[in-house]
Order: sequence, then structure tokens, then C-alpha cells
Amino acid sequence: MVRIWLRPRPGRWRDDRGITTLQVLIMLPVMVVVMFMAIQEALNYYAQEVAMGAAEQGAEVARITGDPGKGVAAAIEYVQHRGGAFLPGTITIDTTGTTPTEIHIRVSGQPVTVIGALASTVTVDQVAKGPVERFTYNGSPP
Repeated sequence: MVRIWLRPRPGRWRDDRGITTLQVLIMLPVMVVVMFMAIQEALNYYAQEVAMGAAEQGAEVARITGDPGKGVAAAIEYVQHRGGAFLPGTITIDTTGTTPTEIHIRVSGQPVTVIGALASTVTVDQVAKGPVERFTYNGSPP
């Protein structure tokens, strides 16, 4: 008698045939989108790191030489050698805010995109700044 209760009965609601196919059809697109989003986020992170490295390199060269133009050239060279493929669009390197005593280098651009809908919405913008290196002597103004 116990076996009668545990034995599955044939019927519409107890039939599991085809459920695996349905699960795959529902989950596969979700998993693909999540995977592409993870790849896109990794590309955005790397592009941001390249932009920050370029800004720091440009600021360092400009601080030592005192010439913002040399800093911009150093930032362009950094982007071309280390991450040109990850910042494929127009890269803007700006020195707005630079004074005779302080250097400001801003690197901005758009990273490479895997998801086409995000192509124009994601931007990378990094700033590096620091004082211009100069020689002083005792009693000179800072």
C-alpha cells in the first residue's frame, strides 16, 4: 500500500519531458548577457587604468620639465604604447587649469565596447596634477 502512494501517476502535470530544453532556452540568453556585461566592465576598468597611467605620466613629465606640451606628448605616447586598442576613439588630453606652479593633465576618451548599445554612453575621464618642480634656496618664496 505504501508503494501506491509513492509511485508517480502518469498525467499532464507530472510529466517532466522537455523541461530541460525550456530551462536552457530561458537561462542561456541571460547567461550570455551577464557574460558580455562582465567583459564590458573589465574593458572599461582597463581603459580607465590606461587613462590614469597616461595622465600620471604626462603630469610627471610636465612637472619635471615645466612644459605642459611635453606632458601632453608623454601622455599620448603612453596611450599609444600601453592601451591604444582599449581607447580606440578620440582621446582628449587637456591641460586646462595649469598654472606656472601647478600642472593639471586630463585624459578622456571612450573605451572599446562589446555591447553596441553602450557605445556612446561610457566615457573614461582621469585627472592627474602636481606642483612644478623648481629649485629654491633659503629665504626664497615657496
